[in-house]
Amino acid sequence: MVKVRVRNNKAVGAHLGVFQAGQVKAHVWHGLGPSAISEIITKPGKKKLFYSPTAISDCIKKLDSDPLWTGDRKPGTGPARKTSPEQDEELLDLVFDLRGKRKVTVNYLRTQLPWAKELGNTALEERLHSAGLAYLRRRRKTLVLTIDRPPRVKYCKWVLKQPQAFLDQWCWADGVSFFLDRTAEENEETQRAALGTHVWKMTDGSESLYDDCVGPSCYKKGQGHPVKVWGLLAAGKVSIYVLEEGERFDRYLYQEIVEDYFSQWKGPSSYLVQQNT
Repeated sequence: MVKVRVRNNKAVGAHLGVFQAGQVKAHVWHGLGPSAISEIITKPGKKKLFYSPTAISDCIKKLDSDPLWTGDRKPGTGPARKTSPEQDEELLDLVFDLRGKRKVTVNYLRTQLPWAKELGNTALEERLHSAGLAYLRRRRKTLVLTIDRPPRVKYCKWVLKQPQAFLDQWCWADGVSFFLDRTAEENEETQRAALGTHVWKMTDGSESLYDDCVGPSCYKKGQGHPVKVWGLLAAGKVSIYVLEEGERFDRYLYQEIVEDYFSQWKGPSSYLVQQNT
């Protein structure tokens, strides 16, 4: 398998630029100190990284000593980069090599790279962020196991070669289970779940328990009255069979559905496609 790596090598600024210096000057005029300002001004780049209070303090001192200073800096006057391009590449290679094989935390990376042991977590995180990486939650989706991939790829390639007139004769069968809310409390959880898994909130965690920042219960998926549905998509139309309460979808029920409904549901279709369960 070929690994595809998308990297954004735009460097994250090590010190404040013209725009950031202007922001510092404005916040100082409003009475804010280095600590407060460091929680407001972010570094350029896709990842939201904040400047340290020390960097803000140095900028304030520069502004105090030279009121006409606009934030311009001569090339090479900033602090030396803590890692070399070769080390950056080694770090990224290690992340891609280990990803999916073990839990790759920044602390673990520091134990695997001799030169990284002298650096803090922030320096390594910035190198990863500047390459377009972020430590995000995995998608909760069923994995296609290695043994199953070759026949699936072969099948997909075969489908792509078939004429449209032949594909128009296909119909698709599948089943699904969902839950209906039984109480107002369960409906409230459903409304929260519909808002998604992420929300904009303060990075300092002060809003973590605010009502509008809390997600649904981790048990939400299995709450409510279960409804089981089996359906068939044919000729652009979906036909469904809703199982009665307590009814199980086994081979006997499947045979009944096929005998009672399949001939009228399939329309002009001649080929059935369904999951191999």
